[in-house]
Amino acid sequence: MQRRISVEQIVTHACKRYGLGLGVLAEPGKKRNCSEARAMIAALVWYEEHLCLTDLGGRLKRDVCSLSRADNRLHKRPETNARLASEPQRVREELAQIQIN
Repeated sequence: MQRRISVEQIVTHACKRYGLGLGVLAEPGKKRNCSEARAMIAALVWYEEHLCLTDLGGRLKRDVCSLSRADNRLHKRPETNARLASEPQRVREELAQIQIN
C-alpha cells in the first residue's frame, strides 16, 4: 500500500527545491520565487485528491481563492516558459519517491 503524502511534506519539499525557509512562504508579499513556489505547491495539493487547498491556505496564511488563481496562472505560464512546463510532473515524481521511502 502506498502512503499518502501530506500538505506538510509537499511544503517542505518545495521549500528545499526553491531554497526557501519554511516560514517565508507564509510571509506577506509577492516575491517571484515565493509566488512560484506557492503556485507549485497549490498545483500539487490540487493534484492529490485526498488533500485540499483549505488546509494549504491555513498553512501558508493565504485564502483558497488566491491559491487557486496561482495554480491557474502556473498552468498558463508554461506556454511561454519551457522549464515550468515540465516542473509539476518532475515534482510529482520526486514526491512519489518520498511516499515510497
